[in-house]
Amino acid sequence: MNWKTKADRYFDSINSILIWGFGKEGKSTYTFLKKYYPTIKIGIADTKNISGENLNEVSFHCGDNYLKDIKDYDLIIKSPGINLSQISYYLLNRVTSQTELFLNIFRDQVIGISGTKGKSTTATLIHYFINQSGNDALLMGNLGYPAFDFVDKITDNTFIVYELSAHQLKGINVSPHWSLLLNIFPEHLDFFENFDSYKAAKLNIFRFQKKDDIAFCAFEGEIPDFNVEIKNLYQLNWDIKYLTGLEISLDELMAESPLKGLHNIKNVIAALSVLSKTGIDLSKAYKSLPKFKPLPHRLEYIGNYGGINFYNDSISTIPQSTIEALKSIKNVNMIILGGFDRGLNYNELTGFLIKNPVKYTFLMGNAGKRIHESLNENHYSGKMFFIKDLEEAFIILSTLNDVKTCLLSPAAASYDQFKNFEHRGDLFKSKAMHFNKKSGKNPLKNR
Repeated sequence: MNWKTKADRYFDSINSILIWGFGKEGKSTYTFLKKYYPTIKIGIADTKNISGENLNEVSFHCGDNYLKDIKDYDLIIKSPGINLSQISYYLLNRVTSQTELFLNIFRDQVIGISGTKGKSTTATLIHYFINQSGNDALLMGNLGYPAFDFVDKITDNTFIVYELSAHQLKGINVSPHWSLLLNIFPEHLDFFENFDSYKAAKLNIFRFQKKDDIAFCAFEGEIPDFNVEIKNLYQLNWDIKYLTGLEISLDELMAESPLKGLHNIKNVIAALSVLSKTGIDLSKAYKSLPKFKPLPHRLEYIGNYGGINFYNDSISTIPQSTIEALKSIKNVNMIILGGFDRGLNYNELTGFLIKNPVKYTFLMGNAGKRIHESLNENHYSGKMFFIKDLEEAFIILSTLNDVKTCLLSPAAASYDQFKNFEHRGDLFKSKAMHFNKKSGKNPLKNR
């Protein structure tokens, strides 16, 4: 049975669909529906005014009352960031998502990867390894590649590597055939009701697996009781020989890998472990590791400018990832922390910094204020600067004569000043690459 026949089961009885949210994924859904189900009436609901877009035969629902006609549609396809608390309970059974629809059609070919941190790197590694082993693979999902954009490229032999965020997993009723959960830390608490709600969404990657599906749980501690029916459940213990059968040591793996840090080595082991259960040639895949190109904004070495080594770790939006960054990059004597405050607990990070002080600690945003207060209360021995933006950081840096390694690893979201973590990282990279050290006194010292 081809994928279109499976898809028809979901769409043939539908007369009208509301696309709720018109970002990248919403636009992908519109294109898919227009191509394959052109007779279905389409509406688009978004708080932004999008009626000026060049769209054919669409009803627009925009502005403050954009959901007032939601009950008029048979099916509602929501974007990942949509909060369902905005609609009445009796409409929930009409709501689905691109992720849920795609998995209902293709789940048997999907390798799903989730986790608070490391999922993009691990998904990219899995995709890379499969292709390097001579097999067909597609990479999609939370990296910014909507799944519906790839349906024409999928054959019966295609491995579908799908990065799944908590937003995409929340509310789904189907899980991938192969599922990997790397870790769970408090994150996105500005969207989820609490940490338990966030964790429950993450565990949906396993919750609806079938008896013969395969699950990998990569974080330390007890495996959560997400589905007692799964026969093939593996907890990764980071012994690469045991997990994959490859005759290599951890030291050899670290020497071969272009990825920095033990946390990234764990991502490599997790990727290879999942692939060991897919039937691909693992030794051939592993031999390609030295040529893997790490993703940007993840412990990314920018270069040496003005005698300073600059590292961009803008992807770090939680305290735990910043700790790993400091463990991975040697001799950091300047770090930039802070940003949008989502109410995360920073005790672990500040405790680490108290024991392992960085000579110059720059803090910004409301998250930076909380970190600053905690460090100050605990008599932090590093010199702290509270800055309003990255521009100030580089002004001050130009007056410091002993900085050898500068690390941006904020431990906070970027939404107070930037569109996303990529925007923040790109600005940092640009300023680093144009950095020239100046002489003279710090103009902000006594403000």
